[in-house]
Amino acid sequence: MRRRAPWLLLLAGGAAMLLGFGMDPLWPAQDAPPELARRQAAEAEAAGRIYTAGGVLLLLGTAWLLLRLARRRR
Repeated sequence: MRRRAPWLLLLAGGAAMLLGFGMDPLWPAQDAPPELARRQAAEAEAAGRIYTAGGVLLLLGTAWLLLRLARRRR
């Protein structure tokens, strides 16, 4: 179990990035009714939080992987 846990950081980070991409509104809110623009802004904010969490997890997982590779080369 100890060897698998750090790999889960990379997996969780990648999954969070995919989830954030799925929630990200890909169309502009220009010329949209105010209600739709507010909803899109809220969705973009939620996607941004997920992207941030995914990015942090990917960064931690990548740092772990690089440290592990550096220790192996010694």
